[in-house]
Amino acid sequence: MNRKAKTSDIHQIVSLEKRVLGQSLGEAFLLQEIENNPQSIYWVCEINHEIVGYIGFRFTDEKAEMMNFVVSERFQGKGIGTTLMEEAEQSLKAAKVKTIILEVRKSNEKAQRFYQRQAFEYLLTRKNYYDHEDAYVYLKEI
Repeated sequence: MNRKAKTSDIHQIVSLEKRVLGQSLGEAFLLQEIENNPQSIYWVCEINHEIVGYIGFRFTDEKAEMMNFVVSERFQGKGIGTTLMEEAEQSLKAAKVKTIILEVRKSNEKAQRFYQRQAFEYLLTRKNYYDHEDAYVYLKEI
């Protein structure tokens, strides 16, 4: 079900991002991250040959930043996000990462509740981070 992302997953990942988020990091960005960046970790959840969720991080030294995290709406609330986060955190720990940081839209209360359940703590607000919408920055020590 969960596995490391491959370049052959990129098309489905982009499609998933656009469906759920209305935008995508883009195929070129994801190709660079998955294929050429040794300091990135991307995991997907695949069910019946369909990518239904993914999570990606970039890390340097002991810090990691979440690039994106998406679960298909029809699979939300089924534990997929939790298992993806756990897999990613284990990979980050193996890479000697100690701190994870992420941004989330102020309006995305569902995601904020998820991050809080995962022991992330609110750090600060970035004004107008998302085209006229503030972002909350969360931090977690792993």
